[in-house]
Amino acid sequence: MKLRNKVCVITGGNSGIGLAIAKEFLREGAKIVIFGRDAKTLDEASLLITLSRICDHLRHLRIHPGVGAQTARLRALRAF
Repeated sequence: MKLRNKVCVITGGNSGIGLAIAKEFLREGAKIVIFGRDAKTLDEASLLITLSRICDHLRHLRIHPGVGAQTARLRALRAF
């Protein structure tokens, strides 16, 4: 994949398939923003990725119910 220096936004990146995708995209050189509703699992996912030393191009943002896609996108862009 050609993901070096691309910013990828992954919803549900705090567990399961979303977390697996985040890890793989980081290995491919992407900058990742993971979104999720649970602050605790977002922190745990970030720690897991950081401890595995995949990459330091990771940001995590909590989505509150009712936050629109446009707002989420702007928050992701500001993260980098």
